[in-house]
Amino acid sequence: MASSRRKSAGGGGRSKESLTARLLFEQCVAQTCSRFVGAYDIDEAITASLADIGKLSCADRAYLFLMDEGGLTISNTHEWCAEGVQPQIARLQHLPADMFGWWMAKIRKGETIHIPDVSRMPPEARVERELLESQDIKALLVLPLFIGGKAEGFIGFDNVSRTGDWTEADLALLRMLSETIGTALERKRSERLLAESERRYRDLFENANDYIYTHDLEGNFTSANPAAFRAYGYAPEELPKLNLSRIVDPQYLPIAFKMIQEKVMGNAENRPFELLTYARDGRPIWVEVNVRLLEQNGKPIGIHGIARDITARKEAEQALQHRLAFERLIASQSTAFINSPPEEVDEGINGALREVGQFAGVDRSYVALFDPDPAYMSITHEWCADGIAPQIANLQHVAIEPLAWCIEPLKRLEVVQIPRVKALPPGAAAVRALFEFQSIQSVVLVPLNYGGTFLGFIGFDSVRTERGWSADDLALLRMVGEMIMNAIVRKQTEEKARRRNKELAALSMISQTVAQTMDLERILKEALNKTAEMLNVTHTGFYLFDEARQALVLAVHQGISDERAEGIAPLNLADPNLADLVRFKKPLFLESLSGFLPALPEATAAVVLEQRLKSIMLVPLISKDKLLGVMFACTQDERVFTPEERDLLVTVGYQVSTAVENAQLLKEASRAMALEETDRLRSAFLAAVSHELRTPITCIKGLASSLILPDVAWDEETQRDFLATIDRESDRLARIVNDILDMSKIEVGAMKLMRSKATVGEIIGNLRAAMESIALNHRLTVSVPEELPALSVDVPRIKQVIVNLIENAVSRAPQGSEIAFSVSHRDRVLEVAVSDRGERIPTEETERIFSPFHRIEENTQLRRSGVGLKLAICKGIVEAHGGRIWAENLPRSEGVVFRFTLPLEPA
Repeated sequence: MASSRRKSAGGGGRSKESLTARLLFEQCVAQTCSRFVGAYDIDEAITASLADIGKLSCADRAYLFLMDEGGLTISNTHEWCAEGVQPQIARLQHLPADMFGWWMAKIRKGETIHIPDVSRMPPEARVERELLESQDIKALLVLPLFIGGKAEGFIGFDNVSRTGDWTEADLALLRMLSETIGTALERKRSERLLAESERRYRDLFENANDYIYTHDLEGNFTSANPAAFRAYGYAPEELPKLNLSRIVDPQYLPIAFKMIQEKVMGNAENRPFELLTYARDGRPIWVEVNVRLLEQNGKPIGIHGIARDITARKEAEQALQHRLAFERLIASQSTAFINSPPEEVDEGINGALREVGQFAGVDRSYVALFDPDPAYMSITHEWCADGIAPQIANLQHVAIEPLAWCIEPLKRLEVVQIPRVKALPPGAAAVRALFEFQSIQSVVLVPLNYGGTFLGFIGFDSVRTERGWSADDLALLRMVGEMIMNAIVRKQTEEKARRRNKELAALSMISQTVAQTMDLERILKEALNKTAEMLNVTHTGFYLFDEARQALVLAVHQGISDERAEGIAPLNLADPNLADLVRFKKPLFLESLSGFLPALPEATAAVVLEQRLKSIMLVPLISKDKLLGVMFACTQDERVFTPEERDLLVTVGYQVSTAVENAQLLKEASRAMALEETDRLRSAFLAAVSHELRTPITCIKGLASSLILPDVAWDEETQRDFLATIDRESDRLARIVNDILDMSKIEVGAMKLMRSKATVGEIIGNLRAAMESIALNHRLTVSVPEELPALSVDVPRIKQVIVNLIENAVSRAPQGSEIAFSVSHRDRVLEVAVSDRGERIPTEETERIFSPFHRIEENTQLRRSGVGLKLAICKGIVEAHGGRIWAENLPRSEGVVFRFTLPLEPA
């Protein structure tokens, strides 16, 4: 449009004019750019620049419009008008942007608005045309103004006097100014925002509740806000001496320096992290930190951080975690105790003490309970932290009377807290000495009670430092104490029931033994075994009354050797120490044998000292007010019998008294029965012997008398028959006498065996002819394996057993029936069997047939001879060799088999 205002000239004139325009354009650009460089007043520079380009473009008006914040309205902020042109800036303020949709759409798209003739604007720009015509604008050129890459307004030229196009130079000028102003405004806005940011930062720095600080890359602090100084207790002048290592907990210091390194390397995310720090007075301060890297000339120089105090939150979280852990601990321990069998209660208590001790951060936790003697207490369970010396071995059977200062409150079920053992009053000197002996600095004791009865206490010790005890600590101790006490009582109850059942079973066993046998030695040993088992003792025994010596003699014992027992003198009934026991038949309990050592015989005192015997319970064995004996049991070391245990011993003694009385009655009855049986056997023996001897003697006598008759002349053959019969009957008489002698030797244990090595085959080979001769009227079968191990036996005696069994079979079996002889071996035992087809033996007689003179009423058709000693002799010979002999009825048939065994090795 500038060219339309100037007249055309010739060719040379046009060149000169073009050069002049170019110089003016460059001069305007240079002047405009220099005006904005370092401009303090941007508004003034904008107005001056609008005037320069307006004049150069021969425009009537040059102006700048900027959108308000939010882009809802637009205002004319700067204007230049040529002389005689009416300014419009005052009326063009805060115009709604959405009124000029056609116009603003182009501006937002970054399009140039070039209107040579306003009257010819398109219909959709009606509003814009009317506004322009109201300002007498005929033509215009407008460019969008970008600030920070966003269309924030526009800059333009108007002509109010004429229409026409604008030149490229006009457009270039306008674009140059648009870019320059946009840059200047962006800088102005940035400076304003920076100033505002600095102001706000300063306000924040000075007044913020958060701790704002900076430090170099080595952690040396370079600045901190007042809130940080107040929180940490340092003065501003101390800042140069402060380093992260002085503020941050050593455990968290690596985290802080790692974040610095990651920031420097550009790898760290912008995320907060937590640090545990400490104020000058040692008070812990938890902070949540956000940091950014400080740079200068593109190089990292330090860290800017904002730390927010989260101590309260942390404490709340820790309290919650502590509470949850507390509840989990209580729940787990409660479940463990409920589900644990009695034999695992001790292990469970030790585990609970460990868990509770670690949770509460103590050095030692333990349980103390009353001893059976309530004047003493003992530590029963203990847990110690690493490096803490256990004390359980040192705190057994502690007398409680000197510790009344702390025991009395516990008896009232009060908690005893001692935060400082050294500060205990003089009245607690014994308590202080006991605790200082264990190096305890602080302690808390919580009473254990069941049904309101004080039974002991659970304690926490602090050995390394002095400390107090929180409500949670006390609550934990109380709850765990209740669980432990319930577990202990449950264990004691179940153990008592189990012990009672065990005692009843033992008493029942003793009763059964007493009822089932009359063997006094067996009864006494069984009673001692069960008593030792019930009471968990090793030293028990019985003294029985010896009428001949008028003293109590040790009869059965446990816990000492037989050699030692032989040296123990009988109990003198006249001993005054035994007066209650002997005269009044009362149990005698001596709690400590050491006090009676001078009065004891030397051998007995030596056993007491050697075996560390502590207490003894003596129970009289009485029948009809007569002392039959004494039962005793002893404890060792420091153990003393409880009243319940003493009552149990009295019960056992009562049962054994009955057994001793029965044994004595049986002994008297047995003596009478033995005399009666002796008479019976004597009669049976005389009857059998007289019968068996009469026949051969009569025969011998008759034939001998016949041979010497003077009036009878016997021929030689008859004499020979008589003499042969006499010889045979003499042999028979000799066998009877030998059987009687053998039985006598067996009964008195005088039979001596002449052992030698031999096989069964060798023994049978020598007997074969004799066996066949004996079984002449029967079918004898012999089964002997070829390879049999050698035996160490008395060969003649074993032959005697075989012959006797063959003769027995012949005497039982019908003529012509089979008699079988067989030999076998297994498990290092040789077995010999002789079977026949005689009558079966009644079951009740299978044992008695091996008794001397025993006979069974048998088939009257079978004639038997003998005195009834052969089987008894067989039994004696076999048992002398370490074997056994028995009879069995053959299954599903008539007949009996007699078997005997011999060991393959010497017995």
